[in-house]
Amino acid sequence: MTQVNKADLRMHRYSLALLISAGFLASACVPPAQNVQAVRQAAPATGQALTYSKYLNQAIAGDPEAQYLVGYMLYFGEGQVRDPESAHNWFHQAADQGHARAKKDLAFLAKGDAGSEAKVSELEDSTGRRLYAAFCAGCHGRHGIAAYQESPSFALGERMNKPDSELMQAIRRGKGTMPDWGSKFSEAELKSVLEYLRGFEARYQGGLTTSLRDRADSFFLFGPMGNQESNPEENY
Repeated sequence: MTQVNKADLRMHRYSLALLISAGFLASACVPPAQNVQAVRQAAPATGQALTYSKYLNQAIAGDPEAQYLVGYMLYFGEGQVRDPESAHNWFHQAADQGHARAKKDLAFLAKGDAGSEAKVSELEDSTGRRLYAAFCAGCHGRHGIAAYQESPSFALGERMNKPDSELMQAIRRGKGTMPDWGSKFSEAELKSVLEYLRGFEARYQGGLTTSLRDRADSFFLFGPMGNQESNPEENY
């Protein structure tokens, strides 16, 4: 057997380590494919399909409204971990295709005063707003965009074509996995919730300038949860 010099062996190992490191660094420095960063969602433990996943596929395919929606969800952490940088990228992609709301929101954010304007224009508090934030936002989203496809997204107009009487019946008696809230709250309280959620679509259509005025401080999703990370008014 050929005897290997220890010095040569050390040099061989050192060279191999350099090659491995160089390969790793080279791959790390390659810019990720467009939108790869946005594909971060994990399959939920419940096995339910994510609303984010549905619209992300459409956004990647080039649909400007879906691009705006994905940006909106990422900006507020709606059904997804909050990521303002990726949100900004999606708003730009939608704006580049002429999406009016995306252009408006980019201009609003560029001013650098999103926080101060939102504080001045906060929505008037109401019983419906408080109850929705505490007991409904965990499924239907703080801004009316549900985390899971099985739950209607009120901001997107889902089920909003139904008359108040039908919606009230569903709220009272429950529907699917939604519990019967009629046994827990008064009729006046439930009507206040319905009145509040009726406004989600208009706030979403108004973009960030109106949505920032309506922020839930906490909600229940398998227990109380607070706002994710920092406030959504931060600039980027």
